[in-house]
Amino acid sequence: MAARFKAHPYGLPQGGTPGSLRRLDASALREFHSQYYVGSNMSVVVVGDVPAAEAVAKVREAFSTAPNRKPPPAAPPSESPIESPRRVSKIAPIQQVVMSLAFPGPGIGTPKDVLAMDVLLTALGEGATSILQSRLRGTPPLVTGFEVDYLTQKDPGAFSVTCILPRATMNAAQAAVLGAIRELREQPLPDKQLEQARNVLEGLYTYQNETAAGQGSSMGFYEAIDSYEFALTYIDEFRRVTADQIQAVAGRYFDPAAYVLAVVEPPARGGGLEARTWFAPLPAASELVREVG
Repeated sequence: MAARFKAHPYGLPQGGTPGSLRRLDASALREFHSQYYVGSNMSVVVVGDVPAAEAVAKVREAFSTAPNRKPPPAAPPSESPIESPRRVSKIAPIQQVVMSLAFPGPGIGTPKDVLAMDVLLTALGEGATSILQSRLRGTPPLVTGFEVDYLTQKDPGAFSVTCILPRATMNAAQAAVLGAIRELREQPLPDKQLEQARNVLEGLYTYQNETAAGQGSSMGFYEAIDSYEFALTYIDEFRRVTADQIQAVAGRYFDPAAYVLAVVEPPARGGGLEARTWFAPLPAASELVREVG
């Protein structure tokens, strides 16, 4: 994420760094707590077979001593658009390469884009019938495994495709992902794929929310970044997403010539670094597949 977000705090590691952790002391922790753990910055979600009036009374009693002041205003710096591929790499003690391609993603301030992106993600990478399943795990397989990820956040975030794969298929896998991205930009998703994506997404969301804890988690998450109502209307709203909306969102956020490519790879045999062929301009996807086959 550091390569994707140069200015926004989204680029910082969630757990901090060794240096930042060493600088923390009890005084700094107390100051942070007093600034942000205030009544106007809290949401309490209650889900279950309880009378609403009784739940509200208990919440008021439990949090009656919470400070009523507002937290400091949050104004994260705006992020510059990605105008060309950004490439970062590192060597790590792993067995296979981990390759991630990241693109911009919408924030909750554009809810229709969020809904379309969720359906797009499902069509691209969720389930046995997804687009990338056949292209990355077909015959011959280009990857050992892959994951498509997009988390709705308050500010615009990131959409990523991460693959675990051998060095030999890095270019082919990258070309396959970018080829799928181009197709989503250039033509509407077929009706059958769109309906499959809707059904898979509904199944996933229903499973996540089948318990009171799951429902509370969804409502609390969306309340923290916007409104809990997004969670309540989510299924109905994404079922209204059309193929044209998905194509428009792909065109707005996915540029095959402007993305972040991050690669973590094992040490080369003999201790040196092997040639970074994935830094070079990619040949046509058809040529790459023939190289591997």
